[in-house]
Amino acid sequence: MTGSQLIIFGVIQVLVLAWLTYLSYQYYIVIKQYKKLKIGEEKSLIDALEKIFDKLDELYSKGENLFSQLNNLKNDSLKHVQRVAVKRFNPFGDTGSDQSFSLALLSEKGDGVVLSSLHGRSGTRVYAKPVKLAKQDIYELSVEEEDVVKEAMK
Repeated sequence: MTGSQLIIFGVIQVLVLAWLTYLSYQYYIVIKQYKKLKIGEEKSLIDALEKIFDKLDELYSKGENLFSQLNNLKNDSLKHVQRVAVKRFNPFGDTGSDQSFSLALLSEKGDGVVLSSLHGRSGTRVYAKPVKLAKQDIYELSVEEEDVVKEAMK
């Protein structure tokens, strides 16, 4: 062999060696990932995948159950007190400061109650009036009570 043929042969050997090293590294990675897939006592990759899919089905059904419970809680929460407002005022010009108040306790839809306290010289009176859909239900609301309902619904 001539000198140039030896150089070409040496280059080919280096390239083949590099290619074999690369393939060996890829093989190592594939084997490592395969071993990660084999969970526990499974003897084959198919068994491991079946176990993974069973777990996924179980998680999917649990997720659907949680989603259903979340929707139920969301619907129930619309009935709870979520809108609150208070207004202090002086109903009688001849008494002291703003000792009287109106308090609105309403659901998301505007159902609830308005509590009003009227403070005067002779005593304090407390009134409760039901509210449906942010409107008076049975009893007529005072100006202050209407204001507090509007404020709560903002």
